[in-house]
Amino acid sequence: MQHANVVVATAQILARCAGAARARLAQHCERLYVDEAHHVAAPTWRAVADLFANKEVVQFTATPYREDGQHLAGRLIYTYPLHLAQENGYFARINYRSVVNLADPDLAVAEAAVSQLRGDLSDGFDHLLMARVSSIARAKQVVEIYERLAPDLHPLRLDTSFAESTRRRHRQQLLDRDTRIIVCVNMLGEGYDLPALKVAAIHDPQKSLAVTLQFIGRFTRTGGGRLGEASAFVPLQVAGVDDRLRRLYGEDADWNEVISDLTEHHVGQEKERTDFEQSFGSLPHEIALRSIHPKMSTVTYRSSTELIWDPDKIYDLFEDKLLTTQLGINNRDKVVWWVSREATPVRWGDFASFNELVHHLYVVHVDDAAGFLYVNSTNNATTHEEIAKAVGGENVDLIRGETLYRILAKVSRRVPTNVGLLDSVSRTHRFSMHVGHDVLYAWRGEGGTKMKTNIFAHGFADGRSVSFGASRKGRVWSHEEADDIHDWVRWVRQVGPAITDASISLESVMSGWRVPVSESTRF
Repeated sequence: MQHANVVVATAQILARCAGAARARLAQHCERLYVDEAHHVAAPTWRAVADLFANKEVVQFTATPYREDGQHLAGRLIYTYPLHLAQENGYFARINYRSVVNLADPDLAVAEAAVSQLRGDLSDGFDHLLMARVSSIARAKQVVEIYERLAPDLHPLRLDTSFAESTRRRHRQQLLDRDTRIIVCVNMLGEGYDLPALKVAAIHDPQKSLAVTLQFIGRFTRTGGGRLGEASAFVPLQVAGVDDRLRRLYGEDADWNEVISDLTEHHVGQEKERTDFEQSFGSLPHEIALRSIHPKMSTVTYRSSTELIWDPDKIYDLFEDKLLTTQLGINNRDKVVWWVSREATPVRWGDFASFNELVHHLYVVHVDDAAGFLYVNSTNNATTHEEIAKAVGGENVDLIRGETLYRILAKVSRRVPTNVGLLDSVSRTHRFSMHVGHDVLYAWRGEGGTKMKTNIFAHGFADGRSVSFGASRKGRVWSHEEADDIHDWVRWVRQVGPAITDASISLESVMSGWRVPVSESTRF
């Protein structure tokens, strides 16, 4: 150890070492460099990183975000855009081909990919083809197609159903070019360096952005004059995929532009998130910031005078009801959050000797540039006027009434799924809630003459499915769940400007609905 300047190891190897050996290794090292750092959230990798908790840790990854929402820790200090990597010759261009064939998409993808491979070989390129499938059963089906189409290229399977010795032999046959086609199930993954993989036949597309980008990166590596541009063939299907991948799997998509846009956009989002988290000057020690997933919900206030920012008044307002003895305060972005511990009566009887202990999350954001104050809480019993006045000043007023329905203008092709009605005449049926096919009543006949107290609707915005709900009492919400507080802040900043936009007529909002109709006959 004392005679080495650099120690290279894998997380798996270190996991097999004794705890004392790992601790001694960390003691003698000044800093830790982590490649493929998106794995750091996994237990084996996290155990290694924790050994260097008090030392400098530098992480490298192409996807600094995880689909499961787990945090990689640290902050982004440098990003290298994909378009620069292509311009500087580190990544090859990749040509995407959408294959449309509903009758036999596997055959169509295989034919297109094999044709591309033969063309590349005839042009003098040393290219290999990888067919990606989602299961061993699928691999057995697909490899038979390649065996029929290209027996001279000796297609092989590579998956965990083979013994390790067989897998090793198949990999070697690929390296020796005894085969030019390999059908894989979660094999030759990240870290496997084989730049000659230049034709991707993606029979079963991945469903998430991060995994897709890692997979594509395998084919864009450069490696000398005998390698050309990469090609990818994908059946035209977008059902069930991540909304962010719809552009990628579009029929006329240019993957070089789309991938660059997607990666730079989401890396930029991650940088915003880490900057946001670093801006908290105080944080509760009882609850981790990244463990909080607030609902997309808010009540919105605005002030007749300039909004103030005084989060410390929450200490006086909640006094002994705070679970988090310290507030989470971000003065740069004007966000404060805390968790309360409140005693409430049990719902099944009247008792003075005991009660229920309920914990509520509160998040407040003051968007002083736009002039709005937002309050989110798991306690929906009130509209939290006392909190808004404590943080934003005595002159704040809750935005309520029909104006909140303007938020529904953001939803195109909107279909009402929940509608509350208030009858000002009937005392016995003053309020009613209508869901499913029953919403027809809320829009026709007697229901059309009653006041709507709240509306929830599904539809589309920016090419993806969305939902919004609004209540006359002042609440706006969505069925989405925020990944974290930063996600909620980004969502909530669209609410105030939308519900106060006088250019949006309530008449157009209330008339632009697609109301489901029950049919009793077949067409």
